[in-house]
Amino acid sequence: MIRRLYRIWPNPKLLARLWLLTAAQAVLQGLLLALLIPILDAVVRPEPDIGAATTWLVLGAVGAALYAVLSIVATPVGFAAAGALAAQLRRRLMHHVSTLTLGWFTAE
Repeated sequence: MIRRLYRIWPNPKLLARLWLLTAAQAVLQGLLLALLIPILDAVVRPEPDIGAATTWLVLGAVGAALYAVLSIVATPVGFAAAGALAAQLRRRLMHHVSTLTLGWFTAE
């Protein structure tokens, strides 16, 4: 099924860009989730150490800002990829429908 999708995809570079951005977002999400471990470790102690968590919180804020930028960049790429694929599928469907005989469209 994936091979068939590649064959009909009108612009493979757009798909590669979308997958690269999605992979970068996924890796960044994993890193941000992993940042919760030292943050929670410093904050949930009997004597919370906010100073120890500050570095991790700053890294988390930078990571969240980077994730927001990636989302802003990836969203239009995803819309463009979806639009290109929908247009290509629509063209293929219309081409196939135009090759059918008129008798195919009867109610019988």
